[in-house]
Amino acid sequence: LDGHCVVADDYLKDSTGMDKWTSPTSSDDLYGKWITNEAESFELVCAILTGIRTVVSVQSVKEAQDPIKTNVTGSVEAFQSLTDSDYIEEHVLKFPRSGSSVLNLIEHDRSTIATPPHKLSKDFSFYDFAPKVFNSIRSFFNVSTADYLISLTEQSILSEMRSPGRSGQFLYYSTDNLYVIKTITGAELDVLKKMLKPWIEFLSQPGNVNTLITPFYGVHAVSLGKSSKKFKAFAVMRNVFPSSNSPYYPHYRFDLK
Repeated sequence: LDGHCVVADDYLKDSTGMDKWTSPTSSDDLYGKWITNEAESFELVCAILTGIRTVVSVQSVKEAQDPIKTNVTGSVEAFQSLTDSDYIEEHVLKFPRSGSSVLNLIEHDRSTIATPPHKLSKDFSFYDFAPKVFNSIRSFFNVSTADYLISLTEQSILSEMRSPGRSGQFLYYSTDNLYVIKTITGAELDVLKKMLKPWIEFLSQPGNVNTLITPFYGVHAVSLGKSSKKFKAFAVMRNVFPSSNSPYYPHYRFDLK
């Protein structure tokens, strides 16, 4: 958690000033276009990745202290320690440009979460919904925290595509195309939160680890600037399409209604 989004600091260079970033996938494997520092959504994406890196890492440390651990895909042990309060748990973390360890007090356990410094033009706030529940879902599908963060945040870059549907929301793809970050409306956010408990109950039934329903691995929101009244909510999902080096890579994709 050293802090800054690499792209926000210096898009194409590492700390030594040498060129670092290259296109992670071929053009045939790219959804949309890479987000550069000239893109309108550049700061939003940096805030999203910085927030995800922080909250998922913190939750992972907390879960490491839980005596119930599993690395077996489909094990319902991942859900055994969940309580009703976990489904409605929400955290709001403030990310001032200078970083902070005192602005983010988690009331239920009186702990603080340090936020890293960053070089975005504005402070931002990051909202984390039901972190323990989503950590359990990732564990159920045997998605390790390390692999999850590497896919989403290691290179601090995503590709962007506007949804072909009527919603007009945006889709952001990880560099390895394993995960999709989709912006959602406030109404969709409310529906996802209400679906969490029935979704866990469904996954807990025998055989449902192989469900074709797309798993959600996290639901968050971000607000750029000091005002927290307006925020952009988003969900992290598993991409149903494999990468181009897979024998199952589709030659054509259709949006059917």
